[in-house]
Amino acid sequence: PSTLINTKGIEFVMTGLAPHPNGFDSPKIVNWPRPSKSLPPDRAVEQTSLMADLVPDLPKFNCHNLLLQALTHRSLVRENPRLGEDNERLEFLGDAILTFVSGSYLYRRFPELGEDEMTRRRSALVDEKQLAQFAIALDLGPKLRMSRGVEQMGGRQNPNLLSSAFEAVVGAFY
Repeated sequence: PSTLINTKGIEFVMTGLAPHPNGFDSPKIVNWPRPSKSLPPDRAVEQTSLMADLVPDLPKFNCHNLLLQALTHRSLVRENPRLGEDNERLEFLGDAILTFVSGSYLYRRFPELGEDEMTRRRSALVDEKQLAQFAIALDLGPKLRMSRGVEQMGGRQNPNLLSSAFEAVVGAFY
């Protein structure tokens, strides 16, 4: 079975299960527009613009400072302590929220599964690679605030930093 997700009038289809490298099946979004690196530059820009139009924007935040904190890597705060807190505490909160929401979804969606299988599937939903993909879909990389050194080492494309930022944004939104 598949689940239809409607976001801002755009429909995404989530298939019931898809293969996962760890040998079990997990929910996966299909029909998700992704820019192709192999396209000529003019077509890649066109496809990237299409993706930007289709992917939902970040939710509206009541507290701008929390969003700013969620997008601030610790490397920038170490260089500029006056900036306040980095995103690590919000990342902790976002991780807990994502784990809970994923667990709740699996519990209700798959009543036939045992605890061990639900745990494996939850891990697949909230693993670094999956969360980094969500961060990319929300275009968080260019919005991250980090030190020049981390940026020069590819920090804006680093899956670990992207997944951490996604968790922090979820924590800030909560």
